[in-house]
Amino acid sequence: MAKGPFHIGRGFHGHSTENECPCPQEDCGLIHEERVDPECTQHPFKHAKTIRQMHRASECFVCGVTAILDEYLTDPDWSWRDPDWDVSKHSLTQTTALLVMAVYLRERYPVVRPS
Repeated sequence: MAKGPFHIGRGFHGHSTENECPCPQEDCGLIHEERVDPECTQHPFKHAKTIRQMHRASECFVCGVTAILDEYLTDPDWSWRDPDWDVSKHSLTQTTALLVMAVYLRERYPVVRPS
């Protein structure tokens, strides 16, 4: 079972509260519980406000995709990648599909580095 800090949010949907508070947002739009701004009136647990969205930081889908994408775009071992792929011009669904395929292929056909 996963352990560790959470990404938290106050609203049922979206991130309007998080967009307006001084806390730094994670890529998913929520706030990392260990990086809450002390001046924030919404996220510090001392204010006892209801947290309506949360997931473990270690299980954050967006941060996981971002990490894979960063590796995909910078690691030379991904030499078969499309050098013209521009994430800003493709939907999240298209990019996610590409990354799922990339991870599958990388696990199935690992890169063998000469020693």
